[in-house]
Formats: sequence, C-alpha cells, structure tokens
Amino acid sequence: MENNSFEQKVRSIDWGKYLAPEYYDPNKMDFYPDKIVDVLIELSQINESNTKPGFLSEVRYALGNDHRGTYYPAALEAVDLIVDIEKNSDNENARRAANCILSDLYYFQLEMGGNEGNGGDQILYDAINDSIKEKLKPYSDEEFEKRLNGI
Repeated sequence: MENNSFEQKVRSIDWGKYLAPEYYDPNKMDFYPDKIVDVLIELSQINESNTKPGFLSEVRYALGNDHRGTYYPAALEAVDLIVDIEKNSDNENARRAANCILSDLYYFQLEMGGNEGNGGDQILYDAINDSIKEKLKPYSDEEFEKRLNGI
C-alpha cells in the first residue's frame, strides 16, 4: 500500500457531509472532519518511533466517543480505510494498530446525537449501523476464534 495514494484517498472524501442533520445533531456531538483525516493518515504511517501514548484512543475519539463506546456515521467510510490499512499496508505496526481499532469498534454502537429512535431516523440508524457492523464482523472475537480453530 503506497502511503501517498492512501493519503490522497483520505483527503478526497467529503468528511463534512457527516455534519449534515440527516446523520446527527452536530450540537450534541464532537465530530471534527479534519481530525479524522489527520488520525487516519497518522495511523497509516505509525511505527515504534513515532507512536504517541494513547494514539489508538485518539483514533477512536476521532470516529466517535471512546468512553461511551460509540462511533459516528463517518465510520461508514473510515472503517473501509482502516480495513485497507489492516489488509494492505506494508507497515506491520500500522496493520496491527488498525486491527486493534477495528476489533474495538465492533463492540461500539452508532451514535447520531438523538436523531435515532423514531420513524425514518430509526431506519437510517439501522441501515448505517448494520452496514458498519457487517464491515467490522471479521474483527469480532467470535470470528477470531473461528480462524484460530480453523473453522
């Protein structure tokens, strides 16, 4: 995986579209599109000499709320990029860090700042959450045990 092309891919995404009301109430959430760009690029370049303490938590916070165990709708695209790092990076540290983040995120839930739970908002919530969960399923403990046991 060439880092310049990865960085271009990350920067080409309109992360600001996830600030739109159909996704959530931005007044109730701490979502900063520029932060996602920064942490994804840093994740792709991580190594033992440049790793900051708490960096994996910083990535989870860019995607949601680490303490509440939630991710924001932007995880729809961010998870694909983290999977790309985990599967294709030549950097073993980046692959391992990406794997840890994906495994953690599997156990998180979607948060849309109160725009879930009724009518069309519930349908949107379920569609986004189901899509993200499907992408993260290979990183669940259950799937890891299946691979470990050759199932």
